Amino acid sequence: MKILINIGHVAQFNFYKNAIIELSRNHLVLVTYLKRGKLQVIVQNEFCDVQNIQTREVGRHRGHKFSILFEANLVAIFKTAIVIYKFKPDVVLGNNYIASVGANFISTPTCTFNDDPERGKISLKILSFLSDVVYLPFYTESKNFKSMNALKEWAYLTPKYFHPNINALDVYKLQPKEYLFAREVSTGTFNYAGQEQGLIESLSHAFPKNLAVVLSLEDKKLKHLYPKNWIILEEPVANIHSLIYYAKALVSSGDSMAREGAQLGVPSIYCGFRVMHANNILVNKGILFHKQKNEALFVLKNILNDDFVIDQEKFREALFHDWDDLTQLIITEATKYFKK
Repeated sequence: MKILINIGHVAQFNFYKNAIIELSRNHLVLVTYLKRGKLQVIVQNEFCDVQNIQTREVGRHRGHKFSILFEANLVAIFKTAIVIYKFKPDVVLGNNYIASVGANFISTPTCTFNDDPERGKISLKILSFLSDVVYLPFYTESKNFKSMNALKEWAYLTPKYFHPNINALDVYKLQPKEYLFAREVSTGTFNYAGQEQGLIESLSHAFPKNLAVVLSLEDKKLKHLYPKNWIILEEPVANIHSLIYYAKALVSSGDSMAREGAQLGVPSIYCGFRVMHANNILVNKGILFHKQKNEALFVLKNILNDDFVIDQEKFREALFHDWDDLTQLIITEATKYFKK
């Protein structure tokens, strides 16, 4: 069986990674991806020597609006359609409509995993029209929309696949729960267009001086703006989720890493401007806080003073018991058209 999986950014790579490796044991998997940040390096490093996995770059994402509209969408759709026509997959999987367009031209079944229902009815109708099935987290099922009982980050953060490596701290001379993890996203994308630039940088002066800070900074050209004693990561980082797991708290201007921290059982603060269904799942569990600027600092102070205490492993065990195995769901959807 031939399976094509389309990936647009690192979070999507993480979502599919375990399923891709498992599927490659018995099937040929072609991974198409955007040349975006470190994604190309990660894809090539992870899959270059794996039997039955092929990779193709199908577009670019350089962070500005023209690149997003033209290279990461129009060009990506065209190039992906050509790849699909030549590869002739039995099924196409993705997180948006990029690969679904080409798949429809040759009547190939498509499955889409999405977590942004708040983008609106038009976006959902497009996904519905182009996909045989669309999965959304904790969503009311109708027509070809199905609900996945987990958030997409759980595919790689579930205890079944993720095991924290405390040795990851040695590289940065850190001690468990004695440092903060921060994430600063670029506002040069559609997701964050209109959000205040440098939210974490604007709060950095108020971060406690007695705790180390590990910063994942998307735009490295701006690193001179942050305190010199902060540890600025050079991605890709092999054990980045272990660094998050052992942090005392996480503060992020982006939604993805805020959700990752929360699912790792780390009290996490999201100070960005997006109001998201996926975030609210974790906000309602009391592990993720969506706060703006000064409110974010107030919550951070409470976490550091241990006014908010959570049993990290019990929290994760509860999610493991209650939530779906998304990797198995991906595999099931990818192989249901397989004819022995």
